[in-house]
Amino acid sequence: MTYKTNSIYDNENYLEIVNRIDRLNASNQRLWGTMTISQMLAHCNQPIEMALRQEKVTRSWLGYILGKWAKKGIYNYKPYKAGLPTAKEFIIEDEVDFESSRSTLKKNLELFVRAGENGAPIHPHAFYGKLTPHEWGLLQYKHLNHHLLQFGG
Repeated sequence: MTYKTNSIYDNENYLEIVNRIDRLNASNQRLWGTMTISQMLAHCNQPIEMALRQEKVTRSWLGYILGKWAKKGIYNYKPYKAGLPTAKEFIIEDEVDFESSRSTLKKNLELFVRAGENGAPIHPHAFYGKLTPHEWGLLQYKHLNHHLLQFGG
């Protein structure tokens, strides 16, 4: 079955995300949630860094129960709902520098995309479980889109 969805591995989608990141500024206000814009950028960088390091993460008990069912949500254009819970490992509590966070996110995103589907994580996702390289590309786009929308980007 073929799905028409946005993947960060697609050059057009990648450039769209990078342009949206570039248009952000430190004064953008959140439309939901509790993170500042700088914390959001640092938060978005974390799963990309984990993927680049091929880091194995502990699968959440909720992921074992709901992950396979929830994985279907990766395959549609509907953005994630506002206010979804964040895994405690990805909560940024300290304030971070906006420009540094943005620069790091863009650099790591470029590395992730340049590695392509052959460089996609080999370990199961902490919530969704086993993902194909194609699904990793869809998920990265969807997560970034969600948080850019959170700040009007």
